[in-house]
Amino acid sequence: MRAATGRAMLPILAALAVAATPAAAQRVKPVCVDASRACLLRTAMLYLDGLSRHDASAIPFSPDVRATEQNNVVVTTEAKFRAEIDSSTAITGARNLRLMIDPARQSVAAFYVLDIAGENSKPPYSVWRGQRFRIVKGYVTEVEVYNFIEPQPRGLGAPLWPGGKTLPLKK
Repeated sequence: MRAATGRAMLPILAALAVAATPAAAQRVKPVCVDASRACLLRTAMLYLDGLSRHDASAIPFSPDVRATEQNNVVVTTEAKFRAEIDSSTAITGARNLRLMIDPARQSVAAFYVLDIAGENSKPPYSVWRGQRFRIVKGYVTEVEVYNFIEPQPRGLGAPLWPGGKTLPLKK
């Protein structure tokens, strides 16, 4: 068999490059596929563990996973979401986790505190986070995040939570 050279190698190299991209190679099989409390909990914990370790390699995302933060769509693909989590090195820990699991809606609500490292002479700070996961057949299909940050670090935008406003209650 004769070795390919020059232009004949281009289609082969292109195919290898596509096969090696994270989107093509990253599909992670779910640890379970039902909508039970146990399955939803295990899948949500894979996400939270990956976030705190900056390693999304074990999270079973659907290819078209959608992430919304502060009501803005920030991610619409598995590859982008993995890259976001893998590069989140400012996160130094997660604590005070509380979960609400709703098998009928295939969703998990998580409330926890993220600790964020200080950088460039800025002190470390904490982010209080409310997060909802939609998990279908063991795959994370949607993530919605709301953050509250206090004390408010200099240079960071608004506290990202409706702070200080009292909502009227119906009597």
